[in-house]
Amino acid sequence: MIAIVDYNAGNLRSVKKALDYLKSDSIITSDPDDISQAEKIVFPGVGSFGESVFSLEEKNLTKVLKEFINDGKPFLGICLGLQLLFENSEESPKSKGLSILKGKVVKYKKGKIPQIGWNEVIPHKKFFKRGYAYFANSYYVAPID
Repeated sequence: MIAIVDYNAGNLRSVKKALDYLKSDSIITSDPDDISQAEKIVFPGVGSFGESVFSLEEKNLTKVLKEFINDGKPFLGICLGLQLLFENSEESPKSKGLSILKGKVVKYKKGKIPQIGWNEVIPHKKFFKRGYAYFANSYYVAPID
C-alpha cells in the first residue's frame, strides 16, 4: 500500500488519481500508523515551507516520516514534499525542515519568478533519463552533497 501524506499542503487528489489510474493500492492519510505501515510513501506539497513544517509537527508526522526514510523504504517527495526534506528554506528562515538531506531551499534570483514552464532535466547521476519536466516554482533545492 502507498501512503499519500496529508499535511494540509498538497495536490493530494491529483496524486491519488494518478495512482488509481496505475491501479496502485493507495490511501490519503495523516495517520502516523498508516504511514509507518505503508510499503511506499508519496509526499506531495503545494504551499508555504513554514506552515507545512508546523502542520507536520501538529499532526505528529515528523518522526514517522524520518523513520520511514531512514529505513530506506521507497519515498517520493513532490515539490514542497521534496523541499521539506532539507534543513531550511529562504521562504521561512525561522522554520527547520526535516533535515533528512543536508542543504537548503533557495529562492530563484534570476529570471521570471515564479519560474513556470517546461525545462530540460539533466540528472546528476543515472537514476533517471534526461528529458523534460514541467515546473511551477519560486524556490529550488541546493543540496550540500
